[in-house]
Amino acid sequence: NLPTATPCLIVSNHASILDILLALSLFKPFKFTSKIENFSVPMIGWLLRINGYVGFDRKDKLSIRAMMRQCEQLLSEGESVFFFAEGTRTKTGNIGVLKHGAFDLAAKLQLPVVPLIFTGTFEAMPPQSLLIDGFRHMRADAFPPIYPRHNESPIELRHRVQDFFEQYLEVHPEQKAA
Repeated sequence: NLPTATPCLIVSNHASILDILLALSLFKPFKFTSKIENFSVPMIGWLLRINGYVGFDRKDKLSIRAMMRQCEQLLSEGESVFFFAEGTRTKTGNIGVLKHGAFDLAAKLQLPVVPLIFTGTFEAMPPQSLLIDGFRHMRADAFPPIYPRHNESPIELRHRVQDFFEQYLEVHPEQKAA
């Protein structure tokens, strides 16, 4: 379900640090957006920089604006961009409210949003854990692109994607965290 002919905004939940590893297994070139603190972590920060991922300070509006400009540039050059749209990892395993950044870009550039839902990663490595909790089934499900409608606001697009996430988990309760 990941478009190959056009860049897209991949929008996912964020249940665990393991989500990043699963995302990299999608075999779709994209650029992550990541909090700036990750760029200071030994090895991880180096990998983020060498791959041209986009860092930003979540507490600094100027940094967030610069990140949005950088993402817009990447998208205009044909690169897809990946957002953990909740803005942080879940503490409960449930999907939180999605932030607006990816949807602002999708509406402005008229590019598709690809919903991606990670399941099983929260149970495998919950917040504050440094170890994987035994053998766990983990999935990364990419769903068909959601295209901005003519004259649709970023807020309306965000609500459509939020509703998609919530309806999916309502119909598939086995995918929800316990």
